[in-house]
Order: sequence, then structure tokens, then C-alpha cells
Amino acid sequence: MGHNKWIITHSWASGDVTGDAFIDGAGGLIGQNWYGLIKSCWASGDVVGYDDRTGGLIGEGSGWIYRCYATGDVTGGNETGGLMGICINGLIKDCYAQGDVSGADKVGGLIGYNFGMDVNDCYSTGHVSGTTNRGGLVGDTSTGGTTNRCFWDVESSGTTVSDGGTGKTTFEMMERKTFEGAGWDLETTWEVEATVRMYPYLHMYLPADLNHDGIVNAYDLGILCNLWLGER
Repeated sequence: MGHNKWIITHSWASGDVTGDAFIDGAGGLIGQNWYGLIKSCWASGDVVGYDDRTGGLIGEGSGWIYRCYATGDVTGGNETGGLMGICINGLIKDCYAQGDVSGADKVGGLIGYNFGMDVNDCYSTGHVSGTTNRGGLVGDTSTGGTTNRCFWDVESSGTTVSDGGTGKTTFEMMERKTFEGAGWDLETTWEVEATVRMYPYLHMYLPADLNHDGIVNAYDLGILCNLWLGER
């Protein structure tokens, strides 16, 4: 979707996205979201923006984003993020991004530029590369933007710097106590596996999606086989 100002729930996109030259706002699911509500949505394709404001889920905008995630790699110019390129006003809560992110200025594993958004209970894990204002979670935050109880993986991201959030090792990012201690909802919103080493995931996956990438395929069968063999 190029432009949204309404409500979108339980929707997803799995194809790669390539933006147009000289046009800001390329996203894996939505290019521009202006005060729309996005809930329980995800995107898994790679996103390439030939201009600024590129995101794995949403390129740019404002509004309310709940329980969403993006797993594809993101490449753009300025204001490039694993979930959202630039967020202007509103709330992002219970979201994550796992794709690698590369851009120029204001590049973040979750958000490139937080221009007045409240970001709560979120995390990112992708490798982040940029020229200036590069952050493991957020590239740059302006006055009015907040980041609360959010984390990024300092090892997989390749950086210990972020303009918001708390950096953790890969081991810590897969421990329940990291998120339990921060007050995350681990009963109805998030799950952290006790026996399988993986990042937190949302309670919105298909039962057979064992690696929680939004797709049921041979990788899930492999995990099931390993679990079954391990119990024998």
C-alpha cells in the first residue's frame, strides 16, 4: 500500500519492494502512514528505497503501530530503519525488526529517525551500517521522541551506539529475564522460549511456524525434527 490513513489489522506482505527514485517513503507493507492504526501486521521482503525515508514495514508517517514486525533487509538513503524510516507522532508498541539496515544519515535497526514518537517494548537485531547518526535501535531522536523498555543486539547489529534503547548481548537478548525485568507482557503479548535459543516473538504466529519468520516451510520441519530427535 502506498498511502494509508485508516485501520489495517492482521495483514502482511512477503514480496520485495523497490521504491521510485526521487520519491520518499518506501515500506515493506506501507509507504506512508498518516495517523492510521496498524496492528498485528508484518512484512518479510527486502526493501530498497532510492530516496529517503525507507522502512522494513513503513517508510514514513505517524499514527499507532502495535504488535508488528519486519524481517527483511532494508536499504535506503537518509532516515532508514528496520521497521520504520521516520516516525513523526504517535506510538509504536510491541514491535521488532530483524533485517539488516543500510543507509546514509539517521539509520537504525528499528527506526531511522524518531521525530516525536513514543516507542515502547520493542527490539531490533539486524546489522546496521550508515554514514552518520547510525544506531543499533534508533539512528537519531529529536525533542519529543521517547524510547522506553526497548533493546537491541549489540553483537548482531555491529554497534554499541543508539539514540534510544538499551544494548544487550545476543545471549541476553534471548533470555526471559531481560524482558521480564523490563516489565514486558510475557503472558499475552510476547513469548521467550526456555528450551530453544531464539529472540522474543509475538503471540501471532501460525502454530507450525517454529522459527517465527511468518512462513511455514522446510526450515520449520527441520526444527521439529531436531526437537523430536532431541527427546528420544
